[in-house]
Amino acid sequence: MEITQTHHANEMPSKELKASSILQQLDHPAQLELLYRQNPQTFRILFKELYPSISEHISAQCWNARLQDHVNKDAKISSREYLIAMVLIVCSGIVAKLPDWIPLDEPMYFAKNLVFCILPALSIYFAWKRNMSTLQKWLMLLAFLIAAVYINLLPAAHGSDTVLLACIHLPVCLWFVFGYAHVGSKWSNTNSRLAFLKYHGDLFVLSAILFISGAILSGMTIGLFHLIQLNIENFYFDHFVKWGLVAIPIIATMLIEHHPLLVKNVSPLIAKLLTPMVLLLLLVYSATVLYTGQDPFNDRNFLLLFNVLLLGVMAIVMFAVAETTQTKPHRLMHILLLLLSSMALLLNGIALAAICFRITEWGFTPNRTVILGNNVLIMGHLSMVAIQLFKALFKNAPKDGIQHSISRYLVVYGVWALFVSFILPFIYNFH
Repeated sequence: MEITQTHHANEMPSKELKASSILQQLDHPAQLELLYRQNPQTFRILFKELYPSISEHISAQCWNARLQDHVNKDAKISSREYLIAMVLIVCSGIVAKLPDWIPLDEPMYFAKNLVFCILPALSIYFAWKRNMSTLQKWLMLLAFLIAAVYINLLPAAHGSDTVLLACIHLPVCLWFVFGYAHVGSKWSNTNSRLAFLKYHGDLFVLSAILFISGAILSGMTIGLFHLIQLNIENFYFDHFVKWGLVAIPIIATMLIEHHPLLVKNVSPLIAKLLTPMVLLLLLVYSATVLYTGQDPFNDRNFLLLFNVLLLGVMAIVMFAVAETTQTKPHRLMHILLLLLSSMALLLNGIALAAICFRITEWGFTPNRTVILGNNVLIMGHLSMVAIQLFKALFKNAPKDGIQHSISRYLVVYGVWALFVSFILPFIYNFH
């Protein structure tokens, strides 16, 4: 196909490919080809999301056949990739099995090192798949090494709030290292960040399926040996379960990379089901809290659970936005997301007022400092998302603003996690 070098008036800028760009160029084959050549990987991701809504368009059918041929070529997993996956599973399993071989405090070990059972292996896999440079790979490994040495040199978290908080927030820091390995040099691209968030939805769904399958197989294995009067539960769990658990996300990731259609329609469906259900849960929960007279201002444990709930809601909002804003806007879904964000903002305001009250009454502590920071971050993020949803619904603003409100704010969480992990323990002298 010959591509003209003349820039037509309807040609989209090339700096960041958007779904709207593909939709606008469906009737202009040359410009559509140009968009593909400028960013093939992002084009394929966006087109897969758009295709159900444009499948009647002859141009879309042609492109679907073309891109499907590319997917089929990529579907075969090479023997080299199988070998890399096996090595990563073995290395992750060794990290998980260390407390079984060395006299270590197992709860404390996993509090500090659970993240190293999963993220380094997945990061190495994507670094290899994305053809990262040797320097980038070594810098990534150095980041994991520094984090592992640092967290294990900290005193035991028993009785130390700052060390416990560092253990909780360090995985967030390393999640950004993993994210860089996943998107490569396109971390500043909104679509790449959203694709990274969507990957987590697909990973969760496929990992859950593999986990259930593994649980069924384990039950059958133990049951069959029971029939011949052999009790193998302890042996089985001691020697196989940890290896299987660390293998699940690696195998799931490999399947997602080579067979993206496996869960392509499942994650958006879960997002559409979860959003109204979580909204209903928040309404019922809020009414129950008022009826029972629970007091987050004076009940410390209730306030902590309240904040865990808010973090969960924020994660669901991010997941739902990432899954539902890549295709044509669904007004009902945007309304539900706006209501969910607004309800979460109201609850976040209560939690923020409660933690400010406790700080005013009893002063700053590591936990109160972190809870205050988390509430401020969530309040800011939810406000941005709600504003963009409102504009998209009532002012016909482009949905790109919703995507930007999710993707650009991620860096703020990373900076905060770095502060809690590496600076806060020294401010409070590891108390």
